[in-house]
Amino acid sequence: MMSRAIAARSARVFSSLLIAAGVALATPGAIAQSDTYVNEVNDLFRAIPTARRSDLLLLPALLKTAPAPARVSLKEDAALLPATSSEFAAAATWAQAPAQQEALKVLATITREGEWTKAYAFAQPYGADLVEPALVRDSAFTELGDPPTLAAAQHLYLPLLDRLVCLVNVEATRLAASGDPAGGLDILTNLVFFGRQMVDRPFAKEAIWGLETMGQALERIRDLAYQDMIGPRAIGTDRLRGVLQRLGEGGYTDLTRRGFPIGDRAGTEQILARVYAATGPVDASVFAPTMARLGSASEPLRLFAESSRWTSAAPMQADAKLARDAAKGIYADWNARWMADWFDKRQSLQPEQEKLNRQTMAAVAQSTPDLAPLLNARQITRTELVGTRASLAVIGYTYTQKILPSQLSAVRPLWIPNLENDPFNVDRRGGPQSWMTYMVPKRDTPKNERGEAVPYEIDVVTRDPAFPVKRAFTDDTFIIVSTGSNYERDFAKYNQNTIKKLDKPADYLIFPPVISLQREVMIARDALK
Repeated sequence: MMSRAIAARSARVFSSLLIAAGVALATPGAIAQSDTYVNEVNDLFRAIPTARRSDLLLLPALLKTAPAPARVSLKEDAALLPATSSEFAAAATWAQAPAQQEALKVLATITREGEWTKAYAFAQPYGADLVEPALVRDSAFTELGDPPTLAAAQHLYLPLLDRLVCLVNVEATRLAASGDPAGGLDILTNLVFFGRQMVDRPFAKEAIWGLETMGQALERIRDLAYQDMIGPRAIGTDRLRGVLQRLGEGGYTDLTRRGFPIGDRAGTEQILARVYAATGPVDASVFAPTMARLGSASEPLRLFAESSRWTSAAPMQADAKLARDAAKGIYADWNARWMADWFDKRQSLQPEQEKLNRQTMAAVAQSTPDLAPLLNARQITRTELVGTRASLAVIGYTYTQKILPSQLSAVRPLWIPNLENDPFNVDRRGGPQSWMTYMVPKRDTPKNERGEAVPYEIDVVTRDPAFPVKRAFTDDTFIIVSTGSNYERDFAKYNQNTIKKLDKPADYLIFPPVISLQREVMIARDALK
């Protein structure tokens, strides 16, 4: 943990290392010019009232929490561990401690508002100068270094948010096991809302964290609902309807209002402003230390090796105009893909970033992260949202009508107003041909050679390859699948929830949730004692 004074002293030490490595620092004029890019990003938060800043409430609360027990210190483990495990008692005790419960109350406060124009926003600016000293001291901020460099940003607060995810998962499991699964759904929905706040952050890494958090929390919502459906059916329909309303299409969780993040683009432009004059070649005296900084931001011991490497590379760099044109083209390409439909032909073209000559355009290459994961994460989260809404609607219908709906359209308008297109389905006309596949095993699945209804067997690739699922289902539950990354209906025979193109037909399994099936296999094999 560093105080602001220590941080400043460390920056001076870093500067002296650069000089010792035989390279000069950027001139004050170049630094002042490139700092305008930091201001550009931080200006995004200036209009947000202090009373609506979730970071000012959440981060101090999380700093008071205790680290999670080792068994649930990773998000995936915290989501998987069942209440029946001998190790869960310690996790539940941790979650129930006052500091942890206070953090959950803060989470509820900052996610209560469902109108996005009035809701809280995670609005912490970048760099130590604009952040409260206590948060800087405890590394709950984004470090930009000295001089402030956006492309070298270290989002030091993210591990605290990971702790929050672990806490929410444990508490949701605890509540469900204690007879309050609806309470578990509520706090998981709070986490979905907070993830949506993070999607609005300016850097791709932060937005990806938000999208992945939304997706994981949505799967856990289905997980608790599935366990309740095959078990006690203790979730009241009013509470279930409330969750559906919060997650409703076009509401707070809507992803269409998110423009393409500007933080990484500003970071690239800042680097180019620093290492190039208006025209001509790179300034070798600035290029080497700047590139060394990017290559060793999280590993200072690599500084000398990086400095030597970039001093040698300076003469081969393209001139300023070519570099700026390349950067402009890369970000224009990503922005166009972000705005286009998933099936727009431009999505199949080679990204401009992959065409970049990384040897002669090193400043662009080193300061521009691969942004494909951002687009992919959004597509996955869209699928999780659509599938979760449909799944909860089917469960609500089943709880009230005492029978599974005959077809997916039966859940509207009483449970959801509309059935949304499957985000992975190429058919965009609307109607059953565009929706996710819904079926009840035995009732809707093929009969045997004697014309008898038989259980329906599916294969599922889980997140842990050691625990694949091969399971036959009967008519006590239902199956919902997206066409998945091969864009074809395969009726859930083989399922792998991935964005990657596979060599075999595969669907994206929504319900029953993959995490539920993986947990069942692990329990059966004594892997979750």
